[in-house]
Amino acid sequence: MKKKKILLAIFSLVALCSCSFLEGANLYKDLDNYELYKSKLPNAKEFMPELDTLTNYDNINLYFWYDDYLESGNLNLKVLYSEEQYEEEKIKVLDTYQFLNTPIKGSSVGKFYNVPEVKFDYREYYFQVVDNQKFDYYHCFGMIAYSDSLKEICYLYHYYTDGLTIGTFEGGMQGFVKSLYRFDKTCK
Repeated sequence: MKKKKILLAIFSLVALCSCSFLEGANLYKDLDNYELYKSKLPNAKEFMPELDTLTNYDNINLYFWYDDYLESGNLNLKVLYSEEQYEEEKIKVLDTYQFLNTPIKGSSVGKFYNVPEVKFDYREYYFQVVDNQKFDYYHCFGMIAYSDSLKEICYLYHYYTDGLTIGTFEGGMQGFVKSLYRFDKTCK
């Protein structure tokens, strides 16, 4: 009996250590550290909005996933507006950014797309991939998402040091967003 308890304790400890090691990445939500989070991801400062330029919002949620070992991560700034303010802010955002019109194919074999869809729906959001000369669409790119029903506008930025072929995700862009961004919660 004593041997079983010791084996169970050892097994539990090994399982706990394995899960911690495999996890690798951390999720941060502290809006006070937004500038720090942007500075950890190359080109994020040029894409993500400054907080003081966001006006008349009801709430903001921030999700920053970062893997220190890979020096890679995702940033999602979700901004909730009142019904009256949402349309005005949406028009302003859509006028500020340029968007891709065609998918981006991988450069090596060309079998998979780095960005297989430039416009797509996921849950209650409509996504558009931003056209920006600083993005190579293999290591980094940004997206704007908005939800007319939730009155939210989201700024999403992705950076991965080893590069990423989104076409390998099951479900394409929807699978990518589901796997790497926080769309299970709204700002409300």
